[in-house]
This record gives sequence, structure tokens and C-alpha cells, in this order.
Amino acid sequence: MKKGKVRLYQLSAEGKQFTSDILSEGNVFGEMAMISFGMRNHYIEAAEDSHICLMDPKRFENFLLHRPRFMLSLLQVLSERLNGMSQLTQHLALGNLHDKILHALMRLGKDFRPYERGRIH
Repeated sequence: MKKGKVRLYQLSAEGKQFTSDILSEGNVFGEMAMISFGMRNHYIEAAEDSHICLMDPKRFENFLLHRPRFMLSLLQVLSERLNGMSQLTQHLALGNLHDKILHALMRLGKDFRPYERGRIH
């Protein structure tokens, strides 16, 4: 992601949307043979004006092999995302209903502000 915010979501068999993540500038998403960002069967919706960089998987692999600092940054982003999902899973599994709802709202509030500049996105 170069600029903006997008919502990643999945659809249930009944057509209900499940938001799995909100991504902003600097995040990476997609699928490749050697790296999975866990995005299979996901849809993307722009939450605000966004610029997304698209790269051929082979070209991206070559890019990573020749730029170790970028690879380290990518690992940091993926590690943070994995840690966030782990914390969410823990709260959902162990918390009471009030804590589950509060944690989910706080996480979404931090990642996604739908009422910026007085308009709904």
C-alpha cells in the first residue's frame, strides 16, 4: 500500500461480510508461491482514496532477494500482523463477551476511522 486504507474481508456462504483486517500505508498483502499473506478468498474495499502497487510475483521474489533490508521490514510487518492476530484470538477465546466486544471495537477504532473530516467513507 502506497497511500490510503483498504478493508480486507471474506464472504460467508450466506453473503455476510467478515472484516479480517484494515490495511494502510506501508502494509503488504497478496499471494505468492513462496510467501502467503493469508489473503486467499479475500475481497478488498477501499476505505478512502488509495494507491496500491501491484507487482508480478516473480518480479517481487527477485526484488526481495536483492534487497535484504526490505525483506527485514517485510518480516517486521508480518510479525506485527501475526502478533495482532494472536492477541485478538486470545481475547476472543479467553475474554468474557464485554471484553471481546470492547477489544474488537478498540482495535477497529485504532485502525479505521470512518468519520474523518465529517464524512462517512
